[in-house]
Amino acid sequence: MSAVLFDAATDVLTVAGVASHSAGTLEASFTGKPAAVAAGSIRFEAVEKTYVSSAGPVKALTDITIEVPGGSIFGIIGRSGAGKSSLLRTINRLELPTGGHVLVDGEDISTFHEDQLVALRRRVGMIFQHFNLLSAKTVFANVALPLVVAGVKKQEVKERVAAVLKLVGLEGKENTYPSRLSGGQKQRVGIARALVSRPEILLCDEATSALDPETTLSILSLLKDINRRLGLTIVLITHEMSVIREICDHVLVLEAGRIAETGRVWEVFGNPRHEATRALLKPLDRGLPEDLAGRLNSRWSGKPATALIEFTYTGVGGLQPDLGRILAVLGEDTQIIQSNLDRIQGHVSGRLIVASAARADLHHLIANPDLAHAARIIGYDTPNV
Repeated sequence: MSAVLFDAATDVLTVAGVASHSAGTLEASFTGKPAAVAAGSIRFEAVEKTYVSSAGPVKALTDITIEVPGGSIFGIIGRSGAGKSSLLRTINRLELPTGGHVLVDGEDISTFHEDQLVALRRRVGMIFQHFNLLSAKTVFANVALPLVVAGVKKQEVKERVAAVLKLVGLEGKENTYPSRLSGGQKQRVGIARALVSRPEILLCDEATSALDPETTLSILSLLKDINRRLGLTIVLITHEMSVIREICDHVLVLEAGRIAETGRVWEVFGNPRHEATRALLKPLDRGLPEDLAGRLNSRWSGKPATALIEFTYTGVGGLQPDLGRILAVLGEDTQIIQSNLDRIQGHVSGRLIVASAARADLHHLIANPDLAHAARIIGYDTPNV
C-alpha cells in the first residue's frame, strides 16, 4: 500500500510506503500541525443565516448547533432549499452567518481579518458539482492554479501537482484539456486541485450529482480513500441518501433551515425519527411486488392462508436476522419474500419480509424480542379455491 506523505527535507508531497510512518506523523506532515492537535474539527454554535431579497428577509438557517469531528466524513442532506449550501459555505466563510459562530480548530472564523481568511481558505479545499475547470488550461494548469496564485515556486508546483494527480489516478493526463476528459476524470481534477494546497478540510458541494451511478461510486471510493490516507475532514452536501450510506460516518438532516435529526449514519438509517428523514430514505425502500400487494387482505378469515410478516431491524444491540431462529418459531415451511437490509458501519438495519402459514397465535409468536426490533403482519394471502 502507498500513501501521500510530506517530506520535511524537500517540502514536497510524495507517494511512499506507510510502513515506517505512524498515523500521527502522517497527519502532522500533511497539515503542518502537531499530531496531538485534532486538525479539521468544526463546530457550529447557534448559527443563523438570513438573506435579504426584494420580497423581504429569507431565513435560510435557524439555530444550527452541531460538531463535526476532525478526520470524519460528515454528510449534510436535505431537500432543495433546506439550507445545505448556506451551511457548507459558512465553513470557509464564503457565507458569513447573521448570528452565531462557526469554529474551525477551535477558532471563531467570524473574527478573522483578511490575511487570516486567506490562510483559512488554503486550509479548506472545495470541490463542486460542475467541476469549475478552466477549459483553456490543461489538467496540470488547472490543478496548479491555487499554488500559482499563492506564489509557490515552479519546481515545488510541479512536484506537488504530480503527487496529487497520482493520488487521484490521473497520472499521464497532465497535458490533457478538460474537453477530452470524462465526467469522472473532470471531478478527479477538481479533487486534485482542492488537495494541492494541503488542506485539512475538504468541502464537497453536490460533488457527484452530475455523474452517472458507476462514476459516482468511483468518486466516493476515492474520497473515502483520501480520508483514510490523509486523515482529512470531509464535509459533503447531497440530496441522495445513497451517497450518505456509501461514505459518511455522521449525517445531519436539514429541513427548512433547521436540524431535523443528526447522528451516526447507521442510527439515522436504522431508526429515522423525522418525517423529512423518512421521505429522503423512501427511494431506497422497495415496496411489496404489485402482484402480491394487490392480493392481500388486512384480516384473516380463519381459512387456510399465508401471512406476510415484516421483521424490522434498527442496528441497535447487534440484533440481526437469524433465519434459523425465525424458522424455529414459525416453522420450516416459512419462505423469504423480500429483503431490504443494509449493513452500515457494522450494524444491520432494514426489513425482512417472510411468508408463513396463518394461525391464531401468530401475533404472539412474532412478538419474540429475539427475532427483531419490531414485527408486524402486513396482510394475508388467501389462495383461490
